[in-house]
Amino acid sequence: RLDELKSGMIAATALNEPADTEAKRDGLPLLVDLKANLPWIFTAIAMDRKYLAAHRQQAREFLHAYIEGIDLALAYPPAARKILAEEFPTFSPAAVDAAYDDFRTRVPRDARPSRDGAELMLRETGSAGKPLTDYIDTSLLDDLGRDGFFDELKRRYRVQ
Repeated sequence: RLDELKSGMIAATALNEPADTEAKRDGLPLLVDLKANLPWIFTAIAMDRKYLAAHRQQAREFLHAYIEGIDLALAYPPAARKILAEEFPTFSPAAVDAAYDDFRTRVPRDARPSRDGAELMLRETGSAGKPLTDYIDTSLLDDLGRDGFFDELKRRYRVQ
């Protein structure tokens, strides 16, 4: 999207880090600052209920790895920045640092979607009034919490 914006193929787009920092560096105007404490769900894991019912153990194992990856990235910033730099080889070191800082600030450590963000998204899509449980199932996260998974990660990685 950043390349299309720079080339003039599109007039505006939403950007997350590291593209946001690169756009600022290139002098592109900021229309809306998505970092301004706007409740939103920037990243989510989505699957339909039928798939979850049929693959519950695999989904749990995926969440286990995903959440541990978050703690690993927070516990070892140089390694996480190196991976980001490899993923975004055309971006400046400043943009890679901004991406990591944005991740560190925004990522929900327990992978829980933001309730306020979900409610805002429902309002914006005309689905307000429907219960969040129609859209969000945190039962696997609840299971991981009851099983002591999050406490174990805190002990292992010592990330506050």
